[in-house]
Parts: sequence; C-alpha cells; structure tokens
Amino acid sequence: MADMRASKKARSENVRANIERSSQNVRSPRPDQNPKEEQMHDLPASKPGPSPGDAMPDIPRDDVRTICEHLADRIEGNGSKRPVITQGWLREARLLIDNDGRTVDQVLKAIDWSQSDSFWRINILSMPKLREKFDQLRLAAQKENVTPARGPRYVGGPGLMRMEQ
Repeated sequence: MADMRASKKARSENVRANIERSSQNVRSPRPDQNPKEEQMHDLPASKPGPSPGDAMPDIPRDDVRTICEHLADRIEGNGSKRPVITQGWLREARLLIDNDGRTVDQVLKAIDWSQSDSFWRINILSMPKLREKFDQLRLAAQKENVTPARGPRYVGGPGLMRMEQ
C-alpha cells in the first residue's frame, strides 16, 4: 500500500514538473537524445521556396500594369464598376507574359476583342479569368475572322430547293 502511494506521489510530481517546464517553454532533452538533435527538431519544417514563375518581383513592371489598367478601363467602359487592381491581378498578368509566353500586344488585343464581344464581356471581368480563358478567346476570335469558303447555297423550302450561285 505504501508503495502504491509512493508511486502515485511520484507520478503527480512528474506531471507537475512537466506542466512547469511547458509553461516556461523550456524543453529539456531526453536522456537518450543529443541536445543539438533536439534543436534541429525544433526548427520549422523547411518549405519549398516559390518557383521562379510564382515569385512576385519587388520592382513593379510597366507592361504588367499596362495590361491590368487596360482591362480595368475596358470593363468600366462597358458600364460595369471599375475593378480594383489587386496583387492577384498583377501576378496573373505577369504570369500571362512570363510563363504563358504571351506578348503585351497579344494580351491587349485579346482584352479588346473580349470586351467587344457580347458573350465574352460578361465572362471576362478579371485578370485571372482572362488568363484562364485566353486560349478559348484566341480560338473564338480566329473563328470569327475566318469566312467559310463560298460554295453552292440552296434556298427555298422542301420541294423548292434550287441552287443559288
């Protein structure tokens, strides 16, 4: 019985000591652990750095700003509230040029075309959306500019089909 009380008392003292150490933010190394090894485990896990395409440059770029301003101007010109040019807008415009390989001229033309088209002006209201849909915009603009080859055309209703040249 005395042994049971002694072990219970020892456990409660250990718990108290652990609480005291944790409240002081002091960690003592375990006897089987090297103190230097303990310090290594206390370091935050290293996170992979941003990839070169995702890093935000410290210096503002005029080409990126121009693209963002142009889209904001065109959206406002269509009667919508002028969008705020955020860091997200700037990042997407920069990635459109740097990662996607678009030229400033290509992007400006895509903005103009999208904001002139009744379907696309509703759907392109931000720089992230412009970047996401860029290839679809390009293809839609090309499709609109291609005129089908003119072959024989049939006019009239059923039974009245005649060929028009």
